Formats: sequence, C-alpha cells, structure tokens
Amino acid sequence: MDDELVLCAETSQVWPDGGDRVQLRKLDSLFDLNQQFQSYFKRRGDVETDPTWQQLCSYLVIRCGREVMGYQRPNKGGDVRLQGAVSVGIGGHVNRTDARPDANVSQVILNGILRELDEETQIAAVASPPDLKGPVWLIRDPTNDVGRVHTGVVAVLDVEHPLEEFSVTGCVCSWSTPQQLFRHAEHIFGAGAVQRAVGCFQLSGRCKCLQRRDALRHIAPR
Repeated sequence: MDDELVLCAETSQVWPDGGDRVQLRKLDSLFDLNQQFQSYFKRRGDVETDPTWQQLCSYLVIRCGREVMGYQRPNKGGDVRLQGAVSVGIGGHVNRTDARPDANVSQVILNGILRELDEETQIAAVASPPDLKGPVWLIRDPTNDVGRVHTGVVAVLDVEHPLEEFSVTGCVCSWSTPQQLFRHAEHIFGAGAVQRAVGCFQLSGRCKCLQRRDALRHIAPR
C-alpha cells in the first residue's frame, strides 16, 4: 500500500485559507477542478503523514429520494484508523490506473469514481453511469489523522430504488434519512462524526451552519 501512487495536490492550493475545522468548498462542476490546482501522482507512503499534501479521494453519495446509503466498515482489515466507522459515500484513493493519456484531473477523478463503484457495489449493473455535470464538493476534516491528509471530492448519484444489491463489499449497509442517520451518531461516534456527516449533507444545499450542532434542523434532502 505504501508504494501505491495516488493522486495528490498541495494543501495550500486546495485549502488556501487553512483552518483546523471541517472544511467544505462547492464547485459548479467536476470540471472546475482543472482550474483549481495542479495534481500529481505521489507515493502514498510519502504523503500519508505529510499535511502539506492532500490525497484526493473520490466519493459518490448514493441517494434514493430522501434517503442515502450508509454503511459500517468492518472491525478488521483495511485502514485500522477507519475500522468500525460509519461512512456515507462510495470511494477511495484515485490511483495511477485511473489515469489515461492526456487526461486532466477531473477525468482522472471520474475514472476513479467509476472504478470504485464497480469494485465496491453491484450498482453498475442496474444504474446508469453517474451524471457529474452538476455541482461537486470538496470536503476535509483536519481534526483527525486521516482527514488531515485527505480531501474528498464528493458527487451525488440518484437512483430510483434502494435495491438490496446496493451493497458495499464487506460492510453492513442501510438506507436512512439524514435525520435518522444523525439521531444516534453523536452519542455513538462523537460530535466530530456528526460534523463530518453534516458537511456531507450540505450537498442538499440547505444546511447553512456546518459548525453548529443545530445544523440538523436545516437538512432536508431533495
């Protein structure tokens, strides 16, 4: 894993304002990334603990009406820092296999999204490829060791039915509204987890106060 080449950008370019709280940036389109910063493939082991670099991770939130798909990661295997964590969104590192000749950063990230969707779910067999012409979000949580060196590039895939085959490999999946998801989140995972989730659900465009705990009352997806 340490020798894997992953897509990165300098933290000072991705987050020019710095900060030590959950951060969120909205872009009109995935293709706006081409004008935001320069990207490079770097050895993962060299940037895993270097906060001057951001590892760019593609994330796709899967939404069906008012519900989104969430899942709990296994307690064994994978990154030990994420074991047992609850996540919203399919994705992961963008690596060298996602690059094509003359591909720009947005195309490389799109390839990463499609690869992760194919590897982790059966959605590709029952849903059209995601339409990423709409807004995307950059999200970062520098309050923990993982979030400090990773930036999520978040898009949304709307599906018609929450079919059972929409599962993530090795994880327990469920469909919930944001309110249901957050109801027990702070008590189980702490306020930081709730803030990260609220940041994700600002995708709905209705959450106006990322850092406030009462942000939940502003969330009304679709």
